[in-house]
Amino acid sequence: ISSVQHKYESKMEQGRLKHLTFNQAFISLVIKQTKASKLKEKVEKAKDNTVLSETEEYTDVVMEIPNLFENTTGPNTRIISLVGKPGTGKTMLMHRICHAWANGSLPQFQFTFLFEFRQLNLINRKVTLKELLFGLFLQPAGSPDEVFCYILENAQQVLVIFDGLDEFVGNLSIDSSTTQPDLHKPLSIAEIFVGLYHGKFLNGCTVMVTCRPKKLPCLL
Repeated sequence: ISSVQHKYESKMEQGRLKHLTFNQAFISLVIKQTKASKLKEKVEKAKDNTVLSETEEYTDVVMEIPNLFENTTGPNTRIISLVGKPGTGKTMLMHRICHAWANGSLPQFQFTFLFEFRQLNLINRKVTLKELLFGLFLQPAGSPDEVFCYILENAQQVLVIFDGLDEFVGNLSIDSSTTQPDLHKPLSIAEIFVGLYHGKFLNGCTVMVTCRPKKLPCLL
């Protein structure tokens, strides 16, 4: 935990708080809320070059980062999809969420992991879930085996962020059957992502995904 917090937390310089650059640049968050079915319908119309109605119902909400994760309690995996055009600040927001968590603004999460698909594309071999979390992210201060066991038993305290799904080059057309995958078996990045998304891995955790609107996979 401390290794991740050290990466994102605010720094102290000569007794004064020194904020990270992206924290200084961050502005109020405005979210357009809509149902997933409506979003998919709009994306399909855009792909077909269908004229979109200007009166589509959206709710503009100015919110603080902790508000994004309200009502994320429950036994099953919670999915938060953030869809936005290029340059709207999706990646900055993901880092800002990690910063907020490291500074105690998201106490419901004991662990937070951020993965960018542009980096995951560079992994050309199969890995286990534990390797992805610790070997390719940040090593925990304690024993990786002990921390991993704790995560498995307390998945509801875990936030996993995947940024830039539209940039992923892997195949997401993977069978998400009821068969429980082996946690200790090396898998492709696509298989691990789909397993997390469908609650086959870390059931009860919160998974946040960002994507561009015209490249939404059927998975979302």
